[in-house]
Amino acid sequence: MITNKHEQIISDLLQATSEGKIEWQASQVENEFYTMVGDYRISIYKLLDDGAFQVVFPDTVCAEMSFIDSNGDTFDHISTTTTKSADYQRLSQLHDAARRSSTGADKKLNDIISILQK
Repeated sequence: MITNKHEQIISDLLQATSEGKIEWQASQVENEFYTMVGDYRISIYKLLDDGAFQVVFPDTVCAEMSFIDSNGDTFDHISTTTTKSADYQRLSQLHDAARRSSTGADKKLNDIISILQK
């Protein structure tokens, strides 16, 4: 469950990412991205599937966010096992922003727009 503190962090991360103040990196786990905030690593993961996976494995984690300290210890964790929850929607929104940041999608799209407008 996302607490008020988690919601504040997610909102701040979305804002900082959209402003280019925070950049996300792809981890070695598919569909997982991470960023550093001070001494803390924040990672976001989302299971990408066609929807049938959840029918067969209903308790599978669909989205999760982990908070890791400088010692590499996970001190907090959010996860959701349903794609219908508000928590999943919020984590999915941050995951999309992290993915776009890690791939440089917005910068590349702006380059394409600039080229086409010449």
